[in-house]
Amino acid sequence: MKTALLLLPDFALIALGWWLGRRHFTERSFWSGLERLVYHVLFPPLLFTSIAQANLGTPGLGGAVAVAVGTTMIGIVLAFLVTRMRLAPMLTSVSCAQCAYRFNSYIALALAARMYGEQGLAVTALITALVVPLANFSAVAMLARGAGKNLIGELTRNPLILATLGGLMFNFLGGDFPEPVWTVLKRLGAASLALGLIAVGAGLKFSGVQHRALIGAILSIKHVAMPLAAAALAIGFGLTGVALGVAIMFAAFPTASSAYILAARMGGDADSVAATVSLSILIGMLTLPMWVALLGA
Repeated sequence: MKTALLLLPDFALIALGWWLGRRHFTERSFWSGLERLVYHVLFPPLLFTSIAQANLGTPGLGGAVAVAVGTTMIGIVLAFLVTRMRLAPMLTSVSCAQCAYRFNSYIALALAARMYGEQGLAVTALITALVVPLANFSAVAMLARGAGKNLIGELTRNPLILATLGGLMFNFLGGDFPEPVWTVLKRLGAASLALGLIAVGAGLKFSGVQHRALIGAILSIKHVAMPLAAAALAIGFGLTGVALGVAIMFAAFPTASSAYILAARMGGDADSVAATVSLSILIGMLTLPMWVALLGA
């Protein structure tokens, strides 16, 4: 019940976006512009500042990160196997495969901070720092192959990869900025959470869903296999408390809304990804509290 109540503000913003996109701002070009603004301008500063200022000595941090990375690797392998099952055209399969192992960073950072405070935010930020490049590398690699794009060029231009690696390096080197610079970066990042969740809601699409066998397999990995894998790994690493809760939440979060943006930008099957993301968010609203209650702290 506690987790469901803490989730409510984030899903209320998603619902607001859904309502606005169908009642007041019906032009798709408006939301496409907002998505690009969040993806390229607002969200990278949130990742950078969260990681650059994270306390890397947080108790249980190493175990939680190891569980998150291990769970992501399991998700990547399972998603790759699904693409070989010929459940849909290859371009559709590689476009949707990323939804099996990516997670919604907007929801992750907002919820971790509310449930576990600064300690939870630090753990989630570092997980984001390591898992986002890994997940994006896999997603870009699969899409680049399926859409005939240049892998190196796509990786070096990805703002999320650049921001997370930059924040991690900045932290390790002990870098610092004048306070006004941090203030600007944090305000940009704060704006990304609300606008990102509203944009997620506006992009929800449930009608005309095709390739149901593929989408069902992908969502089964995301919302069943990954939480169970995280629980097994967490037991192996002996995680407790905040580290355990964050590791379980990470595996059970809905998939990344930016998966749609990536698929659209790289010439993939964006419509099928939009349907997969929409269903993942709906399923995540129902299952995330359950997984945390059953397995988390």
